Amino acid sequence: MPSERKRNVVAFVSVQAVELLGYLALVQGIIMMILILIGREAPPLTIGNLLFMLLLSGSVVGVGVWSIFKLMRSDLFTGKANSKMTYVKAGLLGALGFGVILIVAYFMPDWGFEITVEWWVYLVIGTVLLTIVKIVRMKEHKLRSTDGAI
Repeated sequence: MPSERKRNVVAFVSVQAVELLGYLALVQGIIMMILILIGREAPPLTIGNLLFMLLLSGSVVGVGVWSIFKLMRSDLFTGKANSKMTYVKAGLLGALGFGVILIVAYFMPDWGFEITVEWWVYLVIGTVLLTIVKIVRMKEHKLRSTDGAI
């Protein structure tokens, strides 16, 4: 793959990751706000668990994407491709990765120090991240339209 296309893929994946984090922050803020409104205390963040789960999730996603692309390359670009079986294999790979993350999250004890983040901080972070994504996409669209590309 040419280096320019690789840069485009990295930029695309980065924008998708920032957008996902923005939505997760917004949802977390809304959930915490609802908890406070109904009289419950919002749970604190345990930094050790958070960092380990981010590292594990990133690793599982990376291995999953690599595996699915390898599966697509080996199954779909051959003459005897069975697309239904390829979809089943890809779904099983995704389910396996998700299962690994869930099992580790369920059995992992809390470790590291705890911090409490107010609900509105999550909303602000989510809004800022989604605004950044919107601006980047508008600039990409403007660049594509001036280049004549679709």
